[in-house]
Amino acid sequence: MLSKQEIVQLTDKDLKDRINNDSRELLKIRMDLESGFSKGAHKAQRLKKQIAQCKTELTYRTKQSANK
Repeated sequence: MLSKQEIVQLTDKDLKDRINNDSRELLKIRMDLESGFSKGAHKAQRLKKQIAQCKTELTYRTKQSANK
């Protein structure tokens, strides 16, 4: 899991790629949980949090560039 400082240092493209990859991994984990193959609910929670943090940073950057 990335820290706040690491997220801030990523480029917009890297953030979008991270969101995309984490979303796919989260979907896979959810499917495994539904099928009963995985006990990684804690990993799903961490991924959801990281996706939210990356989306928040992208939104912040978008609003900052719109204000300039």
